[in-house]
Amino acid sequence: RRLVDRGIEADHLDRLKGVYRRSWYDNTMLLRGAVPALNALHAAGIETLLLKGSAVAAWLYDDLGLRPLLDVDVAVRAEHALDAAACLAEAGWHPSSEKERVTEAQVEKKHGSELVHANGHRLDLHWRVLEEARGREVEDDLWTASVATELMGAPARMLSPSDQLAFSCVHGVRTRGLVTHLRWVPDAVRLIAHGPIEWDRVVRWGQDLRMAPFLSAALGFLHRETEAEIPASALAALADAPFADRFLYDQWMREGSARAVPMTLLRSVARHRGEPLPAQVREWTRALMRMWDVDRPHQLPATAARKMVRRIRAT
Repeated sequence: RRLVDRGIEADHLDRLKGVYRRSWYDNTMLLRGAVPALNALHAAGIETLLLKGSAVAAWLYDDLGLRPLLDVDVAVRAEHALDAAACLAEAGWHPSSEKERVTEAQVEKKHGSELVHANGHRLDLHWRVLEEARGREVEDDLWTASVATELMGAPARMLSPSDQLAFSCVHGVRTRGLVTHLRWVPDAVRLIAHGPIEWDRVVRWGQDLRMAPFLSAALGFLHRETEAEIPASALAALADAPFADRFLYDQWMREGSARAVPMTLLRSVARHRGEPLPAQVREWTRALMRMWDVDRPHQLPATAARKMVRRIRAT
């Protein structure tokens, strides 16, 4: 559309128009499909928080064809996860597989579940905003700072601009790296331009969740490549991360290493440094349960033994 408005004749313009129209149609159907779920949760008295692309697309983009979406992500408070799953089941939403079934064990172990409707619509139900945000205090802070919004008339909430910026940057960098997954870049640029951004909160967000190196990389990239206005003090504070956090970031960005057992334990140690030893051991156990997809701690030794045997046989 901008190419046409500026009188620029681009190759494959007709194809670009087709891509835009398909994106608008797919996004409209995707978001419209989530409206009954939001309304059902609202009627049950369960607060919802729009996450990721569905939040920014409905808020920052005046045209749904401009921002590709893959799914709709909706968060509820952890204590409401089971009730939310039951409410959505009555509305026709069910786990996409047995592993996605929402149980007390899954709520403790995972941060979300994929649900699917009989009409084909998909919805990711989260009970933690971010996997690293496992403390009740952090989650409560994110919810308290959130702002009211709506999705096609359905009431919901979304993260504050500052939290949304941090979330978008960390999620974008963690998921695909700085370059190969680019949707987070225009999202972040629009968030910074729209504001208001509380940069002290963004810095604290990264430090508290041990995500400062991820935010430093993302915001540094935006500052260099898009000329986004980011205070030098915020960039400097995020760059001054502890060695352990920077080491874990370097390892995470190396493909495949983030799932290794040593790295899983190191991430847990860094995130819960300073807590009592029993609490740290409990978090290490939960980290391994999530990585190996087991439901109970007593299953870990047998799972570790099976993995060791397979590795020995493979060599």
